[in-house]
Amino acid sequence: VSPDALQVTSFQVEQDGSKVRLMFETNGDLEFKTFYLKDPSRILVSFAKGVHSKVEETIAVNKQGVLTVRQHFRSREAQSNLGKPLNAIVVDLDKSSEVKVYNDLDTFIIEVEKG
Repeated sequence: VSPDALQVTSFQVEQDGSKVRLMFETNGDLEFKTFYLKDPSRILVSFAKGVHSKVEETIAVNKQGVLTVRQHFRSREAQSNLGKPLNAIVVDLDKSSEVKVYNDLDTFIIEVEKG
């Protein structure tokens, strides 16, 4: 992976009352589209450009209605090592919730507020 390539380098969860922030540390702003899907409730964030991830593929969250965070990669072969090309992030929810997705400095944030 080129040092200039967009990368997700770490992940953390922050809870504040009824809000959960899924925070992906990055080395720049990520271009994305957000889709809200039902049955089951989930958020799909698709990336416009190549983004590489050094974060685990599936992360159990289990806070305020956020069940898991799953990463989907561009090729199955790339899933065997870290630094793989990321296509999308899926957040599984236990029910429909208020969601904000945004970049804040070098952090990509998915904020979920349980309704």
